[in-house]
Amino acid sequence: MLLSRGCRVIFVPQLLEQAAAVQGAYRWWIPFVPDKKLGAYLERFNRAMQEVASEKRVDYAGSVLEHAWSKDDFFDVSHLNAAGNRKFAALLKEAIIRDSR
Repeated sequence: MLLSRGCRVIFVPQLLEQAAAVQGAYRWWIPFVPDKKLGAYLERFNRAMQEVASEKRVDYAGSVLEHAWSKDDFFDVSHLNAAGNRKFAALLKEAIIRDSR
């Protein structure tokens, strides 16, 4: 629908603090994901998102996954802290500029 209206669509993959995602037990948060599977499931989700982006000919900001994120960038397993958000915003800005049509 957005594409038919001339809007630019950018898929942005989800990030996790990998060490915590692999080690943690997050059934309290995501009850249907087995313990220690969160990271692997998210990788599959991001790959599927990239495939759909390619199929639909929309942008995919994969550069956010290529950055060497550290535990210091995260507030918890799935939320960036202020410094992490600044890095994320800079990477996203570069992806938007680079992929501009």
